[in-house]
Amino acid sequence: AEDVLVSSGPVKGLSARNVYEARVEALERTGADVTLRCALPAAPAPWLARVTPAAVEALALKAGQPVWLAVKSHSVRLL
Repeated sequence: AEDVLVSSGPVKGLSARNVYEARVEALERTGADVTLRCALPAAPAPWLARVTPAAVEALALKAGQPVWLAVKSHSVRLL
């Protein structure tokens, strides 16, 4: 969850080649951060992304909103 970048619009000009369009299912305050639960069309399980409350406000994140998730391949681990 820590290595996932969240964008409120399509992403361009990143070295990360793994960029996925998703939809925010829920936001949950987790300590000092907020954990986003995001649904990807082809993913069997939701993706989690941890962001700051300031990022939630700046990106106007809310349930149902489309987002783009960017992740470097070395940060991916199957559980």
